[in-house]
Amino acid sequence: MFTESTTYTVDLGLFQKLELPTFKTKNNEKLFVGEYKFPQPSKANVKIFVTCLPAQFWEFEVETDEGYQCVITTGSGSLTDYWGSVYKVANGCFVVTDRQRSE
Repeated sequence: MFTESTTYTVDLGLFQKLELPTFKTKNNEKLFVGEYKFPQPSKANVKIFVTCLPAQFWEFEVETDEGYQCVITTGSGSLTDYWGSVYKVANGCFVVTDRQRSE
């Protein structure tokens, strides 16, 4: 039975580009992978977490230049599957607003 998981091969190039360390972790544990700080003059940053079951589920804590903060969680997949969307949120190109319906 699988008890440990490692960085997916498909993600190795992205990990290198983002200057994140590859990982090996026990399954069913949330692991802080690292933080990506966007190049200046941007002040946006993203904290990246993964939970392996052994499929990988990602969580991103995003903070933009404008002070917008959110947490993005994913279904199973690679970091490469989700990074484009996270990048757009961090750059203020895609914003989700939580509104309560009034009935």
